[in-house]
Amino acid sequence: ENNTKPISIEKSTLQLDSSVSSANRAEQARLSAKHVGEQALLPKDKTYNIISLTQLTRILSDGNAVVFDARKPEEFRQGHVHGARNIFGLEAEEHFEELVQIQRDTLIVIYCNNPECHLGPMLADFMHLLGFTKLYLYDGGWDGWIEAKMPIDSSMIHN
Repeated sequence: ENNTKPISIEKSTLQLDSSVSSANRAEQARLSAKHVGEQALLPKDKTYNIISLTQLTRILSDGNAVVFDARKPEEFRQGHVHGARNIFGLEAEEHFEELVQIQRDTLIVIYCNNPECHLGPMLADFMHLLGFTKLYLYDGGWDGWIEAKMPIDSSMIHN
C-alpha cells in the first residue's frame, strides 16, 4: 500500500513578488517551480492527455495549438512537424522565460520520438508544474509521424 498522499498546491505557490527585478522574479519563479516539483505527488495521468495521429492532425488544422518538439535540437533541425518549436525535454527549465510568456490555458501539443521516449512526458510534466492546463502528448512521436508519411518541415522558427 502506498502511504504517500498528494500535496495540495495552492495557486499562490508560483506567484512572484512584484517589487523585485525581472531577472530576480524569473529566478524566484524557477526556484518555486523546482520546489513545487520536488514536493508534489501528482498522478501521471492528470498532467497530460495522450492523443492519436488523427487527433494531432485535426488540432494542427485548427491552428489553435502551440506545438513543442521535445527531441534533441539536432534531431529537430533535421525535420519536425510544421510550426513546432523545439524545447529539448532534458533542458525544459532552461526555457522557463519562453514558457512563462504563453497563456496557461493555451492548447499545447508535445511530441518526442515514440511511445518509449521520456522527453515529451518530461516537458509536459514541467509545463504542468508551471500551470498549463491543456497539455496533450502525441506519443506516436516523430517515428509515428514519419511512418504515416506526414509532411516534414526543416525550417527553423525563431522566437
